[in-house]
Amino acid sequence: MSRIAAFVGHSFSKSDEALVNRFLNFFNHVQQLGIGFTWDHAENAEPKVLSEKVKTKMEGKNLFIGICTLKELAVAPEKLQSSFWRPGVRFAQEKDMEPKTSDWITQEIGYSIAKGMKLILLLEDGVRLPGGLQGDIEHIAFDRRNPSEAFEKIMEMLRALEPQVQPLEHSTSLGKAEPSKAEDKESKDPIEGEPDDTWTRENYKQAVFGAMASNDDDRSAALLASFGKSKHGQDPEQHATLEAYSLGLARFFSRKGAHNSRLEELVEKFPRNVSIRTELASSYESFGVYDKAAQQYAAAADCVESAEDRVGWLTNAAASRARGGDVAADTWLRTQYASLPTKTTQAARIFRRGLLDVAKIRKATPLWIAYQEARLLDLPDKYDSRSDLAWEYFQRTQYGLALYHYLLLPYSERSHGVWNNIGAAYAELEMPAKAVAAYRTSEELGGTYAVSNLAYIFIDAGFHKEAEELCRTALSKPDSEKRVAAALASITTKATTETQKSQEVSKAAEAEHQFMARLGNAFCASAVLAPATSWVTPECVLAVTIEGGRFKAVGTYQQPSGALTLFSGQGSSTTMVVTYEGELVGLGVTFRKRKHEQGSKPSALESGDEGYIIFDEKLQTASEIVKADKKAPSYQEWKRSS
Repeated sequence: MSRIAAFVGHSFSKSDEALVNRFLNFFNHVQQLGIGFTWDHAENAEPKVLSEKVKTKMEGKNLFIGICTLKELAVAPEKLQSSFWRPGVRFAQEKDMEPKTSDWITQEIGYSIAKGMKLILLLEDGVRLPGGLQGDIEHIAFDRRNPSEAFEKIMEMLRALEPQVQPLEHSTSLGKAEPSKAEDKESKDPIEGEPDDTWTRENYKQAVFGAMASNDDDRSAALLASFGKSKHGQDPEQHATLEAYSLGLARFFSRKGAHNSRLEELVEKFPRNVSIRTELASSYESFGVYDKAAQQYAAAADCVESAEDRVGWLTNAAASRARGGDVAADTWLRTQYASLPTKTTQAARIFRRGLLDVAKIRKATPLWIAYQEARLLDLPDKYDSRSDLAWEYFQRTQYGLALYHYLLLPYSERSHGVWNNIGAAYAELEMPAKAVAAYRTSEELGGTYAVSNLAYIFIDAGFHKEAEELCRTALSKPDSEKRVAAALASITTKATTETQKSQEVSKAAEAEHQFMARLGNAFCASAVLAPATSWVTPECVLAVTIEGGRFKAVGTYQQPSGALTLFSGQGSSTTMVVTYEGELVGLGVTFRKRKHEQGSKPSALESGDEGYIIFDEKLQTASEIVKADKKAPSYQEWKRSS
């Protein structure tokens, strides 16, 4: 069988998310069948880098699957009519408007055709073929309300494509084993063949999936009955496990029936079976009953021995809690992890990844950033994670940290999109020469977004290399102006200044990077801070209180006003109130810091400065970082008051 390696192109619109996920989950199931089908897709709609991600992920693929959902209406130019009453305005009749998918999908289709890939297009009802494609283009229509009706046709098309796709690997071995004629005659596809004594549990599992995907409920029931008579199915628990799997598929493929109720019965009968419990948990999740899903995942964790498996199911439970709106899901996960009798390096990594996922579900970006920083200290070669972190910093206008992480990517991992973003970060940090150099590299690698950025750099006269070439060409002429030489000299001066500034930015980013990594570790700590403590900072003494995970610290200090009093001739001062309010996570705090004059009400418009605090494990010292817009962060240390 030729291996099918597919790239799936799809919409990133929020309105299409549930629909697209139905198809992606289906492709996951097909991949698990072991029939030689694999797939990939771009996971983030990032305007500056997505196109490069698409091209990179398409490398080595021989099939493009496009999920063409309705994006907009298009009108042929000849169908447009002019308005007598509104000159310059043109209109069209509704019957002439054709539903079409996004230009983004169309571009991906064009790129896949240029690469010689096979094509399967999944067209939402009413949507025209993208880009005016006609002729021998494989496509399947689907109804948005019930996309599973298209699954059987997709399976048929994948089987039909097997002999057509270009093999991805070729054997160079001189020797090749050949099956006997008898073996060749008896070889069969376990999805379509009839069960016999040679079938394994995995064969039955694959066959059940094939039956469900083909909408053949009778075959699915017959396979379960046959399994019950086989040597594997004589064990009631093994039979129940396959039944639970089939019930999960029945729910996925939108079959009628009380699938959840039957799964509850099977769990009650075999309470220590992890596969059945997690199928029930998945079923609860599909109905949005996240509390019960979390309970089942937690129970599954109690049924396994290895620390890695236990933490894995606990992280699933925490994710379900978070989806259900539990703001303390990460606290629960930390408590569960702390109580484990044994911990391994891999278990710790799974735990940290779980905290990362929970933070993402809760949209707790500061936590997500800190967890990601700590994770990258442990796993520095997670390049996709580092790129995602750099992009998050860029979106938060923390350009120094964005640049820091982009520059840690090895050259082999720097796509033209990454080089473009490096250029964008340099530009935001007012280093136009370095921005131009990065944009140039992006352009050389085929990037088109960088071309527009280069155009703006030209306008702002930051293209030093081009400027130098122009200057040297002009200086070679006998009638060159003195200002040309001065301009050439200024380029060298500017380059030196930017190099110094780049080093300063890198040094500041390194310090902040180390702090954020420490913060990530602090968030993972299980020590408990007393509900009421007193701390001394360079500004004042702070009274700290903790209630229900909420952190608050209040203190006062004297701020000189600069004016002289009438009688003493000494400068007067104003009493200021400083307040920290935020969330305590482990031994880390995310806060907003506000200041106002004592006796006056704080301004409702004052959002305060964002910052973080790390308490040491002995709870005697703490480190604070405060970020104010694009300014460099400020640091100060706290000491516990005796």
